[in-house]
Amino acid sequence: MFNQDDGIRSELLAEYIRRSAPSPDLYDLFLRLYTITDYSAGVYGADLLQKLASGRSDEQIDRMNSALADYPEELPIYRGEAEGSTDYRQAFSWSLDINTAFFFACRHGDQNHARIIRARILKKDVIAFNLECKEKEILAVPGIPFEVTVERLIGPDSPLVMPPRYLDEYVKGIEQIRRLYKRHRKDITDHGQLHSARVLFLALAIIQAGKIKLNLTERTQLLIAIVFHDIGRRNDGVDDSHVKASREVYENNANSSAAPAVCFLIEYHCLDDKLAEEYLKSTDTIRARKRTWLLYQILKDADALDRVRFGIYDLDVNQLRLSITHKLVPLAVTAVTGIKI
Repeated sequence: MFNQDDGIRSELLAEYIRRSAPSPDLYDLFLRLYTITDYSAGVYGADLLQKLASGRSDEQIDRMNSALADYPEELPIYRGEAEGSTDYRQAFSWSLDINTAFFFACRHGDQNHARIIRARILKKDVIAFNLECKEKEILAVPGIPFEVTVERLIGPDSPLVMPPRYLDEYVKGIEQIRRLYKRHRKDITDHGQLHSARVLFLALAIIQAGKIKLNLTERTQLLIAIVFHDIGRRNDGVDDSHVKASREVYENNANSSAAPAVCFLIEYHCLDDKLAEEYLKSTDTIRARKRTWLLYQILKDADALDRVRFGIYDLDVNQLRLSITHKLVPLAVTAVTGIKI
């Protein structure tokens, strides 16, 4: 069975479980084979999983209880699905990590069918787990998780973002990005003009999908801040100093017309939110503080969404600020290869 592909291995193992008596060895064999299998988990029904759970030894149960001892009695669990995934009503694999759910919802395939399932489960109902791996996986008999909610994510064909309502702003911003990077003769690989183009696209998608009302001045300030936000970078590493360099490039280009709100957005776009909040509270150069804070959140979230260019796990959805943004992860994944300038 170890040498078979996922489909054949799963079918063989399911049949083997049907023909075998429950035992600790059968439980261990299932876990060993399951951990090397990516697909076809839907062949195991609730009856087979209950059979496996009933064969666990006291030692196996105690080991699991010990590993979960520091967790609450009710565990929040998550599952990511896409087209072709086993439906959560027949599935038994969940994660304690929301980012793992987004990984499985968006890792490949059609980004228009990505969905996140949230639920809860009692610790006593967990039949197996693997907390050592990045996925923080737990196994549960289908139908046992409760308070289940299904959230459809937003892909590139969603009516919430297509057709793009802010196409004129996007085209204008792309032209500005091209001219700026050509003038400064730089285009760092991971934080260059393609990154800025994607951040612009995602920021406009956040506004459109979130039905956020910005006036023309606010949209212009946001667009300019995105165009200039990384122009001061000298490398692709961690470099908090580039924000001041980027702001100075903007100020030199704008001269006396440099907007304080744009300077703030550029300089604080990759700094801690507390620092940005403290500055906004103390400054007397920005009057529309609440609206500028909204622009800041849009820019930060759009910039964060493009972290999927390094891999989906590089984005921590818990750090996103606006409620609409996490829904756009599939769109961000598509944008990595879909945006050209």
